[in-house]
Amino acid sequence: MNSPRFALSNVSTVALILASVALSGCSSNGTLRVEDPLTPLAQSATGATATNTGSTVSSAGGVVQAVGSSMAATEMAGIDNGVMTGLGGAVQQVGNAVDVFGQGTGNSFGQTGNPLVDILAIKLENTPLVVKEIGGAVSSVGDAVAAVDNGQLSALSPVTDPAGGLLNQTGAGIASLSGNMTDAMANPVVQQVTSAGSTMIHMIAIDTEAATQYLGTSTGLGMPINDLLVGTGLTVQQAGSDISTAFAASPVLASTGAVVSSAGTLVAGVGGLVTSPTTSSNSTPPAFSNVIGNLSSVSAPAGTTPTSLGGALTSVTTPLTGLLGR
Repeated sequence: MNSPRFALSNVSTVALILASVALSGCSSNGTLRVEDPLTPLAQSATGATATNTGSTVSSAGGVVQAVGSSMAATEMAGIDNGVMTGLGGAVQQVGNAVDVFGQGTGNSFGQTGNPLVDILAIKLENTPLVVKEIGGAVSSVGDAVAAVDNGQLSALSPVTDPAGGLLNQTGAGIASLSGNMTDAMANPVVQQVTSAGSTMIHMIAIDTEAATQYLGTSTGLGMPINDLLVGTGLTVQQAGSDISTAFAASPVLASTGAVVSSAGTLVAGVGGLVTSPTTSSNSTPPAFSNVIGNLSSVSAPAGTTPTSLGGALTSVTTPLTGLLGR
C-alpha cells in the first residue's frame, strides 16, 4: 500500500468521538512522523505487546484507506464524480487517523520498559495530527454534498450547496482545534501531569509483568502457553502473508492480509507475558501489593515526577486545580 502513513502519539476521547462522527474522512498527501524522544531500552514483553497492538490497529487503518481509495475511483451513473471523490477521500482520511492512532500506541506504550520516557506526552502531543485528519474528513464530506447538485440534480442546489458549505466550515473549525492542543502540550502543568502519570504506568506495568512471568514459570504453564501462542501466531501471520500475495491486485483485500499478519505477530508475542528466560522458579517477583509500595519509595526520574503515590496525586491535582480556578 502506497498511501502516506502518519506516526501518532495521541488520541483523546474527544478526538475518538469526532472520528466516529466523521466516518467519511479525506485523503492525506503529506508525511507526518513524530520520532521517539529517546532511544528505547530493550523492550519489555508488555512494551512489545503494545507495539504489536499498535501495528495491528495501524494495519486496520490501512484497510480503511484502501476502501476510501477504491470509493474515490468509482464512477456511478447519474452521480457526479465529485461526490464519490469527496466520500472516498473522507474515508481515506479516517483511515489515516486510525493509522496514526495505532502507530502512536506503539511509539508510546511500547516503551513501558523505559522509565525515562514520558509515554503519555508522546501520545498526547500528537493529538493535533488526528484532529486535523478528522477535520479534513468532515470537509471532504462537505465537498461531496456540494457536488450532488452538479449535472442532472441541479434543482437540489438550494439545499446541497449551503449544506456542503456548512460541513466545510465545521471541518475547518475542527481542524483549527489542533493548534490549541499543541499549545496545551507546551504548558508546564500538562507536562507535569503526563510525567507523573507515566511514572505510575511504568512501575505498575513492569511489576505486573514480573508477577505474571513468575506465575507462568512457577506453575510450569508459562513455556507451554508461550509455545502454543508462538505457533498459532506464526500460522496466522503466514495466512495473512498468503492473503496479501493472493489478492495483490485488490488493494482492499491485500490490506486485509496485512491486518491478519499483524494480528499473528501480536498473538506470537503475548507469550512473553507468562514466561521469561531470566525468571527462575526460585525467584520471587514483587507482589501486586508492592506495586503501590513501589510508588511511595522509588525515586522518580527527571526531577519532575513524584516520589510517592500521594505526591503523584498531589502533582496532578494541585496544578489542575489552579489551572481550572483561573
